[in-house]
Amino acid sequence: DIVEKNPCWKVPLLPERNVRDRIVSPEEFETLQNELPEYILILSLGYYLGMREGEILNFRGRQIHFYENGASEGYIELHDSETKSGEGRRIPFGNLIGALLLDHLTTQMKRDPESFLFTTQSGNLLGNFRRGFQRACRRAGIKELCFHDFRHTAITNMRKAGVNISVIMAISGHKTMAMFRRYNRIDLDDGREAMKKVEAYLSGNQQSIKSQP
Repeated sequence: DIVEKNPCWKVPLLPERNVRDRIVSPEEFETLQNELPEYILILSLGYYLGMREGEILNFRGRQIHFYENGASEGYIELHDSETKSGEGRRIPFGNLIGALLLDHLTTQMKRDPESFLFTTQSGNLLGNFRRGFQRACRRAGIKELCFHDFRHTAITNMRKAGVNISVIMAISGHKTMAMFRRYNRIDLDDGREAMKKVEAYLSGNQQSIKSQP
């Protein structure tokens, strides 16, 4: 007969160990830029904006929107078919990324909005650049780093900079707090800063009590 329920339903599953906790330090990021000058824009889109590798490598000119005031600020628009989750989002960028985008568009003469931003010398889609990335890591002595760690880094840096969590999730495309927590690393610096805030708060309370008549 057909089994009505899983006979092993009481057997606990093995714990998953696939959660990464690697953050790219500013020193490592600078070193990789020196090792891969031709990929500075790709590295920056991951490091500052937390874009996924596939989103970056399939990046087209039509997705870039600069604000009308002439500044180099703007946003990148990803449509439903261009994201892992199947839901589009807008990723704002500041002057630093904007300057890199403008320089890349000018240097590569990417005038066609449908053309890919990152192509090989023969004009083909760049595709996967992991081999070059890993070679650069080996040359620089950077261990246990993959490009997806840039996404962890961007999200953690935004949170440390005081960006509202709901705004970070809108930029990164995370729909649940569970997934956000996987990408947001809490380290000793956070704990140290928390203790400073607690001490300042308690010290303020004590001063207030002492000043009461």
